[in-house]
Amino acid sequence: MEPLDTSAWQRVGGTAAGGFFELEPRILLAVPNAGYSQNVEGARRSLEEFNRIARERGSPHVAVILLDRVVSQDAAARRVWNRDIDQRLMCGIVLVCNSLLARAIGSFFIGLNRPRTAISMVGSLDQARRAARRMLADHDHH
Repeated sequence: MEPLDTSAWQRVGGTAAGGFFELEPRILLAVPNAGYSQNVEGARRSLEEFNRIARERGSPHVAVILLDRVVSQDAAARRVWNRDIDQRLMCGIVLVCNSLLARAIGSFFIGLNRPRTAISMVGSLDQARRAARRMLADHDHH
């Protein structure tokens, strides 16, 4: 997988799994390290880091995740993203999936978990920005 140029975005945090970048106000882009496999500990650390950033900024954010960089996510990790999301800090998840593997992981994540959080699967970063903006608008009007 080719390296991703993240120089256009401000890095606002991260874990051993990868970095969090500010895509737009209240929209955080999660850029996993290429070839990342997520287990329950990695999921918890990533969610804790997302929550830390949103809490410090004082408002709920949307997570945009570049899922093409992930090669696997185990069932326990999926449960973290389903059960442990703090609705006061995360008001949506957008999965950016281009490869068949990423779409399979994303579909499995969405289909099995029926997340309580708004979730969308898109094919590009531009589509992700639009979906994230809609999630923020929907959240702010409720």
